[in-house]
Amino acid sequence: MRRKIGLKVMSYKFALLQVTAFFLLAVFAPTDGMAAIRTLGTFGNTYPIAEKNAIEEMKKKAAQTDWSKHLDKEKQAKAIKNFRPQGLRSLPRVTDPETFLVDMTYSLEFDITDQRGVIIYPKGFTFNPLDYMDYPRTLVFIDGSDKDQVQWLKSSEYVGTAMILVTDGVFWDVRKELNRHVYYATNQIIDRLGVKAVPSIAYQSGRYMEIKEVDVEAKIETNNPDSDTDSIPLFAD
Repeated sequence: MRRKIGLKVMSYKFALLQVTAFFLLAVFAPTDGMAAIRTLGTFGNTYPIAEKNAIEEMKKKAAQTDWSKHLDKEKQAKAIKNFRPQGLRSLPRVTDPETFLVDMTYSLEFDITDQRGVIIYPKGFTFNPLDYMDYPRTLVFIDGSDKDQVQWLKSSEYVGTAMILVTDGVFWDVRKELNRHVYYATNQIIDRLGVKAVPSIAYQSGRYMEIKEVDVEAKIETNNPDSDTDSIPLFAD
């Protein structure tokens, strides 16, 4: 009996761990500019599944087609480089920097069931994912169209370690300038972390996410981009 109860508790914990992982992936999944590959449209004709002889006919037709007329590589490359997701939210530059904690407590929006359909965690169940998993990444939010912010990041210790999220500008330009992977910050992650202005740095602090705003203007004036960031943990992207 004890063994059955123990296995049941373990399955509950495993299920909660899965939900936590799902939550972290859902909330902290930024938009990669390379997603533009999926928005380039359809090139050439499309066909439904057909009988074998029809498939052979399509293969023959495909072999006779000049695909260079249909696949404009230059056009595709330009579409990727200029890609911007719809609804991108531009945030103001930090003028009065603050540091604050964000409680990551979350309420399930659906029931979690076992393989038999028995509800393990009901809709509305509340938990903090950081009680079950660590989030080792440091996130840096910047306005990619603000040259001062890009230069601050380029000269800071975060450029080689943090995940870079842009709230405005073109990701490809920032990526080229920093020689790093750059992502677009989704509204979901901005709202969940309570990011109000940029640049902002986000990292785990116990069971909370800590948000530290950076006054770029002050950094430029002092010419010391890392003067007060020694206590912030750094983790590889």
